[in-house]
Formats: sequence, structure tokens, C-alpha cells
Amino acid sequence: MASLEADGSIDTILKRYGIFIEPENVVTERKLIVGAPNINGIETAIRYLNDSGTTFPEQDIQWRVMEESILRKHIQGDFAVNETQFDLVMLGNFEVPIWARNGWLLPFPEPPSNYDMKDIIPIAKHSNTYEGEVYGLPFVGETTLTFYRKDLLQNADISLPKQMTYRNLSAIAMEIQDPKSQLYGVGLRTKVGWGQNMALIGTMVNTYGGSWFDEDMKPLLTSRSWERAIKDYVSIAVNNGPQVNTI
Repeated sequence: MASLEADGSIDTILKRYGIFIEPENVVTERKLIVGAPNINGIETAIRYLNDSGTTFPEQDIQWRVMEESILRKHIQGDFAVNETQFDLVMLGNFEVPIWARNGWLLPFPEPPSNYDMKDIIPIAKHSNTYEGEVYGLPFVGETTLTFYRKDLLQNADISLPKQMTYRNLSAIAMEIQDPKSQLYGVGLRTKVGWGQNMALIGTMVNTYGGSWFDEDMKPLLTSRSWERAIKDYVSIAVNNGPQVNTI
């Protein structure tokens, strides 16, 4: 434990789960406390602020960067009981319209002068809009894509089909993978969380013609589409991905 504390490992673990402890010998000053998930976009934002000489230098910002699922629980709990753990938070498209409806957010009637709303992808703006008013200013967006290594396919003399399916993907991965050499066929998001494994599973369900709800808002989680998507997701993760060691 002493060695873990000395090299900062314990502090890293605590921050990962949303526990931030200020050293006793540090004089606490007013800082802008920012709650954000540990994604590449946030790392880029931190580097930009540190390098650009903005009005918010590093010493004036206390970054509380943690795993997305942990951050979501902290923020939702704070908002529900009107706490003020954060001054600025990064929300997802899922929360913005729901929290706006609950009265937890105020709209941006006029975005900042240096924020070009016309440069925002329409669906990103729509996702942050409730009853015609914008409640969130997007600065990063994601989608689901499949990348592959041409060299591995060429070495195995494999050509991609014109219409790729997830089962095609698994079969191709099976031919090129070599776990003994630590070459695995597919890399998937397999960590439990809304923006983690569910980001991919939701896309797979849509691919199979499924959805979360029908037009009457009745859940469709037991539909054939969900069953196929979950089975294929698990099959690809187990048969084509690296072995996961659980504790």
C-alpha cells in the first residue's frame, strides 16, 4: 500500500471512481471545477487550455475526470438534490433533453460570439435541443465505424464482401487471428456502460432492424433483433477478441 501511495496509484484509482482528495498542505482557492469523462476529446481540451494561454490557466481549473458511468452517477445525483459539486459538466446527448424537461438546465438563447452554431452537425444540435431551445453546446461527437487492416487481409488472401455482416466479420477475423502471437481478430468495446459497450450494441440492434421501443413506447428488448444482436456481440467478443481476465 505504501508503494502504491508513493507512486500515485492509489490517487489514480480514487479519481477513476470519482473520489478527489486535496492534500492537507494545499491552500484551497476558488477554482472552476469541471466534471468530465476520460475521453480523447477532454484530453485534447485540457492540452489546448494548458498551451493556448487562455483566461482559464491550468491552476484555475480543477479537472475531475473519471469514467463515464461514474461521472454520470455523480452528476445525476448532484442535479437531483441541487448540489454544487461541479461548476461545469460535460453531459451526453441522452441527458440534455431529459434534464431540460426536468428544469435542471437553462437554455442558451444566444451562444457565445466565438461559437459557430452553423458549423455544428444538425443531428448534434437537435440532440441538445428541447422545445426549440438549445440547452447544450456540442464540442465533440462520436459515431460507430469499423476499421480493418488491409495488410492482414492481403496476407491471408481475403477480400471483403460487398455487403458486410457481423457474421462475415467474425468469420474473417477467425481466419486472420493468431492469439498465440497476440494477434486478435476484433477489438470491441466490452466494458459495461451506456457510452461503452451499449454504444456498439445499440448500433448492432439497429442493423438487425430492431429498436429500443416501438411507436407506443413499449420496450422491445425481448425481440428477435435484440436476441440476434446480443448473441453475435457476445460471440465476436469471446471468439475474436482478447481474453478478458476478471477479478
